[in-house]
Amino acid sequence: LVHRLRRRFQLRLGQPAVRRVASLAGGWDGFLSRRTGRFRKNLRRDARKAEGRYRIEVLSDVAPDEARQVYEAILEVEAQSWKGLQGVGIDDGPMRRFYARMVPRLAARGALRVTRAYVDDALVGYVLGGLAGTSYRGLQISFAESERSFGLGNLMQAETIAWLCAHEHLVDYDLGGDLEYKRRWAERSVETVPLLVR
Repeated sequence: LVHRLRRRFQLRLGQPAVRRVASLAGGWDGFLSRRTGRFRKNLRRDARKAEGRYRIEVLSDVAPDEARQVYEAILEVEAQSWKGLQGVGIDDGPMRRFYARMVPRLAARGALRVTRAYVDDALVGYVLGGLAGTSYRGLQISFAESERSFGLGNLMQAETIAWLCAHEHLVDYDLGGDLEYKRRWAERSVETVPLLVR
């Protein structure tokens, strides 16, 4: 790629990024077997604490003309999350425009996956991601700040992984950037370097 492009374009390497990746080998049981005892205990505690509170579903067949409505609902949750409340969420600025383009494109390819959590009929949390080859790439996760004490983020993440293991033939779950909490969910790190072509 570099050899062919360098004749006509300026090429430059961007800043390397480290992402955390979890194996989906062995399904949900295999995933759990690679987590620590403390991780499994905390997940069971969160499930007990929130028992009967949430209805969690995974959307896997979003028509392109429905994608905008799905995205608008996500933005409403984002505005109630700590990210939205601090002005760093995807509900504003360049990130809002970026995902407004990406969500319909993923839907058009049949690659969009959205985990949604409800309290009664109110949407209170989501996990946004997409399929890329043999990987699921997690893009964003948020929940209403009012749900923080129930461990909703962990419950949605667990439901997403369990659903992927049961319904998709994937190798891994790319959780994205190397944040501390993601290290508990993943076994390895992957470094990528962007190639900028001008």
